[in-house]
Amino acid sequence: MQISRKRILATKGARGDEDLIRRRFFDLISPEPNSGCWLWMGTLNNYGYGRFGNEQAHVVSLRYAGIEVPLGLEPDHLCRVRCCVNPLHLEPVTHRVNMLRGNTVAAISARNMNCPKGHPLTKAHFRTRKPGYHRRICRICKAEADRHYYLRKKGKAA
Repeated sequence: MQISRKRILATKGARGDEDLIRRRFFDLISPEPNSGCWLWMGTLNNYGYGRFGNEQAHVVSLRYAGIEVPLGLEPDHLCRVRCCVNPLHLEPVTHRVNMLRGNTVAAISARNMNCPKGHPLTKAHFRTRKPGYHRRICRICKAEADRHYYLRKKGKAA
């Protein structure tokens, strides 16, 4: 499905002030031909996301494309370009999915399937400190560390 700026501009129902606001919105978009991104040339917030009035520009773009973001979901930039407002590059997902798709430390750690020593981090091979705590501890490495600690303490006591 191809969504063009002209098609969104021509959407019926835009009258008077709304038509002026819609045109102002699309005047602030610069299409990038290589990636297909619609780069926002207006105001950016501190995190690099476009702002249009009191709203995020990518949410406004989705609304103009006829896509409403359901309650409890947020738009995820599939292209990973924060100032992109192309509705084809946005997908409504939960906050957790959005965070795990990113390049944050938590997302990279969650995708990691081995401990630093190479042991697999399957349910049988790791534990967490306490319920709700998301740091995974390798059972094999923990057993080795406990053994070394015990031997070190035993050697000092003797």
